[in-house]
Amino acid sequence: MTRAPNLSYPVLDWAPPLTPAGAALSGHYCRLVPLQAEAHAALLFNAYEGHAENWRFMPYGPFSSAAQFHRWVRQTVEDKSHLFYVIHDLDTDTPGRCCQLSAHQARGGID
Repeated sequence: MTRAPNLSYPVLDWAPPLTPAGAALSGHYCRLVPLQAEAHAALLFNAYEGHAENWRFMPYGPFSSAAQFHRWVRQTVEDKSHLFYVIHDLDTDTPGRCCQLSAHQARGGID
């Protein structure tokens, strides 16, 4: 039986990364700010309203009311295992969101 080649090599001087701090991030095209229920839930609900297809592959949503979405945002930001950001397009200020899920500091990865 032929042995498979070793495809993994040690990374010298590797150290686990810092946990994401949840700070606001600014770039050339957009600004990311940590999601906050009071500041962003209504804005995002209005942007998503009427676009149920955006939730097709998500394990949550669509939301039938602003109050229901606000509750979901409030509960979501309390869970520190992931970090949601609101994305603001700098040209149009159109909102969106993204998330860092499952931060595995010891393995050096974020999904």
